[in-house]
Amino acid sequence: MGDHQKPVQEPAAAIENDVPAAAAPPRSRVVSHLLIGVLCALLGFGIVVQVQRVSDGDTLSTARPQDLVAILDGLQRRSDD
Repeated sequence: MGDHQKPVQEPAAAIENDVPAAAAPPRSRVVSHLLIGVLCALLGFGIVVQVQRVSDGDTLSTARPQDLVAILDGLQRRSDD
């Protein structure tokens, strides 16, 4: 067949072509940093909303009158037992 051999690279050229895994291209680093930032912002927003819902006051103040009567009846039955 033929004597097709790969050209031998100089040591300096071989080092330039071998990119370590930790040195990602700048664009992918920026995208990953933006993605991490967006995810952290969403997590923070979710935590703030949850804390506000829990600390917004008593759940009985927003309950319907029928629900309040049912709760009161349940408490009275417990105290009678």
